[in-house]
Amino acid sequence: MNKTIWLNALICLAATQAIAGHAYAGQAASAPTKPVFYKNLNAPEIQSDNRKLQAILDKDDAPVNAAAASAVAEAKPAAPQTILVMPSAVTPPPPASAAQPVTPSPEAVPARLEAKPAAPVAVPAPVVTEEELVNDTAQEAPPLSVGFQEAGSESGGWYQWTHEPTAVFTACIALFTFMLAMAGGYHVYVAGATARRQLRAYVFITQTEVNGVASTTQPVSQLVIRNTGQTPAHDVMVYGNMIFDEFPLKKDLPVLVFSDPQLTKENLGPGSERYKWEYALTPLNEEQITKMHAGTHALYVYGEIRYRDVFKKKRFTKYLYYTGGNMGIRGTILGGYPEGNEAI
Repeated sequence: MNKTIWLNALICLAATQAIAGHAYAGQAASAPTKPVFYKNLNAPEIQSDNRKLQAILDKDDAPVNAAAASAVAEAKPAAPQTILVMPSAVTPPPPASAAQPVTPSPEAVPARLEAKPAAPVAVPAPVVTEEELVNDTAQEAPPLSVGFQEAGSESGGWYQWTHEPTAVFTACIALFTFMLAMAGGYHVYVAGATARRQLRAYVFITQTEVNGVASTTQPVSQLVIRNTGQTPAHDVMVYGNMIFDEFPLKKDLPVLVFSDPQLTKENLGPGSERYKWEYALTPLNEEQITKMHAGTHALYVYGEIRYRDVFKKKRFTKYLYYTGGNMGIRGTILGGYPEGNEAI
């Protein structure tokens, strides 16, 4: 029975691991890579990350740089030209035979008007601090549990479980396996409990009688104790007493003490019997016998049987019989009292 319970538990564990593995695979396929944070900014890893980040920023700033270059091109003047200004007093040209190039004096020639090109507009690269890098990376970090995103997200775990046939089929198999294991465990428990109830020892009082009640002699009762179960009863102890008291009982009977050194232990096999005799402390007198006939008093025989069954569980059987009271004195017959008879 214990092997069956362990087998069912292993089946449930295997099904649970299969579900967890499938969910982890789905999350790994859909979840973005978790960012890595470095405490040392000079580490090679973060230097590589900075270069990648700078490349992204340069790519984003490409339109801005292109616009700046276009503005510089529009502002650039045409090629410089040399302008010669003649002096106010013009000398007639010499004859053609003696024509010489006219060289104006440096004082008469104004400075060359030369437009200098405008300096290109330099767009400074943005400086990313450590704090901004950590904040931007934290904002782009994925959620802690990708499998529990809000409903309707196609990348979440719930969408995967409700729209993928493999996931739904795996969940159905796991649920069926769990229910089968629970049913199997329950049946094993019921079968074990039924077997214990059928095989355990049951020690009861099977026969009773009392003698010496109608006379002034000392009453004595004889009880037959029998094991009606299918397995032996171990460490059987029987302790009892007989008293004369009013009927019905208005107070508790004297407590039985099982520490009496005269008590013996014995084993009763299936179907075995033993006898138990109880004696009154004193003989009954005429007044007591009259009260028993009148139904106001009775002679009580009570006790307890303690034993241990084959499953090492402690058991007991309590008994309480009487003669007189509402039934009067009927020879050697003892009747069962409404209370005080129980067994486990």
